[in-house]
Amino acid sequence: MTASSHFHFEYDAESRIFAVRMRGIITDKIFKDCYTETPRHVRGRDIRAALMDLSDVERVVDALTQAVAPHAHPRRRKAN
Repeated sequence: MTASSHFHFEYDAESRIFAVRMRGIITDKIFKDCYTETPRHVRGRDIRAALMDLSDVERVVDALTQAVAPHAHPRRRKAN
């Protein structure tokens, strides 16, 4: 059950496991699209466990990370 070139959904009915697998470069919009699409694939299923597989994600790019990243790791001050 594929939804996008950046994410797809899988359901193992025997094990009752639902999986979201993401790949490539993930932006805020792609993540939000995945989040919006998920209920349609979950509805009506008997799910015991769920997982999100990010092992094929190359990079996550979003406005907050780009704005905060330069300040996230301040330069260390040299000891006198």
